Parts: sequence; C-alpha cells; structure tokens
Amino acid sequence: MSYKIQSKTILGWLDLTGVFPTIEEATDKIPKIEKLILEPYPLSDICLLRIVDSQEKSINDDFVYDANEI
Repeated sequence: MSYKIQSKTILGWLDLTGVFPTIEEATDKIPKIEKLILEPYPLSDICLLRIVDSQEKSINDDFVYDANEI
C-alpha cells in the first residue's frame, strides 16, 4: 500500500503530492506543504489536508507538487 496527500477544495479533493510508502513519510511532508500553501496566501487560514491510499480518487490527474522537491 502507498499513500498520497490531498487538499480539500470547493470542487473536491485535490492530489498535492505522493506517492509515499508509509504514512509516517507522508506525515513528515505536511508542515512543508502547509507552508507552501499558506505563505503566498496568508488569508487562506483554512487548509484541510489528508493522507489517503494512493488509489483514492481526486479532481486532478497529476500531483501539484513533486514529493522529492518538498
């Protein structure tokens, strides 16, 4: 099983980054992703993220961020 990180949008869940072999590895990326989202948009104080199975459906076809660059 592998995991990815998604963000809640008004259109549905958006794939942000993945694929991680463990939940712990995905969890380590959460603070960095929050910083990437909230720094350019300080009024976006609501940031709902979740770690899901990599097969979970999303509204996008590819990841927003490369896991190796975060």
